Amino acid sequence: MEPLLPMTAERPDAVAVIHDDRTRTWAELEREARRVARALAGVGLREGDRWALLSHNRLEWAELFLGNVLAGTRYVPLNWHLTTQELEYLLANSGASLLVVDEGNEAKGRAAAAAAGIASERVVVIDRDLPGWLAAHTPDGTDEPLATTVAGAPLLYTGGTTGASKGVVRSDQGAPIHQWVKGVAAWGGFIHMPAEGTMLVTTPLYHAFGAGVLGAALARRHTVVLRDRFEVDRFLDDVEEYAVTSAPLVPTLMVRLAKLVDHDWLGRDLSSLQWITHTAAPCPGWAKQALIDRLGPIVVEFYGSSEGTGPVVCTSEEWMARPGTVGRPNPMLEVSVVGDDGEDLPAGEIGTLYFRRADGAPTYHGDDEKTQASRLADGRFT
Repeated sequence: MEPLLPMTAERPDAVAVIHDDRTRTWAELEREARRVARALAGVGLREGDRWALLSHNRLEWAELFLGNVLAGTRYVPLNWHLTTQELEYLLANSGASLLVVDEGNEAKGRAAAAAAGIASERVVVIDRDLPGWLAAHTPDGTDEPLATTVAGAPLLYTGGTTGASKGVVRSDQGAPIHQWVKGVAAWGGFIHMPAEGTMLVTTPLYHAFGAGVLGAALARRHTVVLRDRFEVDRFLDDVEEYAVTSAPLVPTLMVRLAKLVDHDWLGRDLSSLQWITHTAAPCPGWAKQALIDRLGPIVVEFYGSSEGTGPVVCTSEEWMARPGTVGRPNPMLEVSVVGDDGEDLPAGEIGTLYFRRADGAPTYHGDDEKTQASRLADGRFT
């Protein structure tokens, strides 16, 4: 069977993912991902069907993520900070018929699933149930081709800053599986991710940022070191121990690094770092400049949203030349500033950003009214 990931063919026994004292080689990662895909099909999920994942960062996240790609399903990544009631809404609204949850979130996950109408036997606890669940649907030696031809994708929910969270169905998702690696690798290239190396991921994988860079990193031949939280000393230790080349960070974590004094950096060898990227919120200019001064012009910002309003990318050099800029849009994206009257505004005026993608506008899952409210008459969206 043809491998999904290039490194599975090129270096199957090399380490692909690390979490604490556990590892997966490329061959093991892809084998487990295929078992996940078969198990999803085994419980009746077909292309486009939804299932939910509620878990801290861990080794199985990568396996479940790739299994979703291979199954052609849509997984709903759930924020473990949410309340039971908030989780219930997302499960019910998405139509998820299966919940995979880690032990730390089991209690509220089960309660939310029950309230959303998901049967208890369709709640799989990673720490306890996952091995048996996979074994039941993927007997040893099974190597039959998977039935799906369309790559699975996430069903991402917006932060809910303008009302109830909305599930985003992107027009650029659902490509043929054989094109998935090429597509996510190209996305990584546009945000200046190195072609290979070791990536340290401390941002939560339930967020579009974390999962996006995870997929691109695996497609671009990176070993991925996963941590379930950011700790300054451990971050610096990991960079040294694993010769980390790439690190996605949110601005709050950049601020914590920027506040370190000279003594904290003394004796540290961070010369392996080639690329730090940030998004998700504005980063204070002083913090960004401090990291550029300390580590060199390796900081890349990208702007966007779950709806596909990016990436708009800004290198360190571009930002220093024009502090405050978020950079340039990718070639598939047209950006406009529109006034309250729906008319385009000239340069320098303040208005609402609207976007047009070459591959079409997104929709909100099960909500035609909100989909239409996000668009102008000519199809541009915000």
